[in-house]
Amino acid sequence: MHAYDLVSETIRKQIKLGKYQPGMKLPKEIELADRMGVSRKTLRTALEELEAAGLIIRRRHAGTIIADDAQERVDAPITIGIALPMDANISLASIYGPGTEDGSMESQLLIRRLLKEKFMLNLFYSDWGGELHSYDGVIVLSPMDCIPLLERLAEMRKPHITLETHYDCPGVNTVMGDDEEATRICVSELAELGHRKIAFIGGRLGPPGRKTGFRRRTNEFCRACREHGLETKPEWIFNEEHLSGEPALSLREQLADYAARTHECTAVVCGNGISVLELEKYRVASSAFPKQELRCIDLRPFNCTEQEIAFLSQFKGFYRPRQQVADTAYEKLYAWLGNPSYRPRCFLVPYRKNTE
Repeated sequence: MHAYDLVSETIRKQIKLGKYQPGMKLPKEIELADRMGVSRKTLRTALEELEAAGLIIRRRHAGTIIADDAQERVDAPITIGIALPMDANISLASIYGPGTEDGSMESQLLIRRLLKEKFMLNLFYSDWGGELHSYDGVIVLSPMDCIPLLERLAEMRKPHITLETHYDCPGVNTVMGDDEEATRICVSELAELGHRKIAFIGGRLGPPGRKTGFRRRTNEFCRACREHGLETKPEWIFNEEHLSGEPALSLREQLADYAARTHECTAVVCGNGISVLELEKYRVASSAFPKQELRCIDLRPFNCTEQEIAFLSQFKGFYRPRQQVADTAYEKLYAWLGNPSYRPRCFLVPYRKNTE
């Protein structure tokens, strides 16, 4: 592809993305050529091609203006690469998946939106970084397994989005539900009701040093308890990897002696609905189960049945804002695609409180 073709394609995509609106005047040739990193001769050739396509109007001494119907006429497919970890064995169809907000992950909802808006999507493995130049933007589906790729994207300032963050890296563009805020509110509500000893049930913490969802929620639970002057004990916290470094046990194995470990507690915060469902099994089976006020951070975890979702709706807590995260991720990725000066960061979407 010639240099002028690349310039023409870039301007076409900026028209399609709305950076250049109908009636807008393009920068002067010398400025635009410098911005594109090409000579004025190359730029003029590209502009001649765009003028012939009816996308711009060039007037002597008046400059170059985007045609009124440019966005309807422009043909510039936007290609998004979907980065997978090297051990993944999935297809775009399996990522797209069936279902609604209740039965879909944020990534599925985001991909459906991109397909609806006629974006071109291609899967690639995160270690194959040589392909990055061919994509206008990138979605990183498993950020914990693709850290080198995220660091490279940040260094390149390549438009990208990820739907979770597990470590601090400047320049990474993330949209995620604010589970830490939901955790704080759960603890605050229980403290205001007079509960001074609260148990916590999480899940798999993942590798040390990674800010996985359950690790974030566990740390925030402990922090909120300290802020409210509440007593905490290691035996009141249930995770598949204990914070004190004790040998890991599965959540189900730990909950087997839940009643004995938490007999002092008058309340419990569950990391998600799966914890609530497991806890209810033991409550029904045990006559000695302690009576506790319950709050849940995510009442609608992925892959729950309709019956389980209906059961969980009776409890107080929050819902993970899957659709809102997907919509915000689309907006942020779209904004970066059309704006080279975009500032990537972590955008937090509040969890939705259960008011049923």
